[in-house]
Amino acid sequence: NSDIDDNLEWENEEEIIWEDDELDEKAETFVKVLLNRMKNYVPSFQ
Repeated sequence: NSDIDDNLEWENEEEIIWEDDELDEKAETFVKVLLNRMKNYVPSFQ
């Protein structure tokens, strides 16, 4: 997946500024999905 390679390249950047509203929207949706998964996730060590 080329996305992984891109992320590795970005690690050295101090700050990344997204000017595309579409990316902001996708990121927001991604966070919502993540939070939803965390809420529904039951750790096996409990």
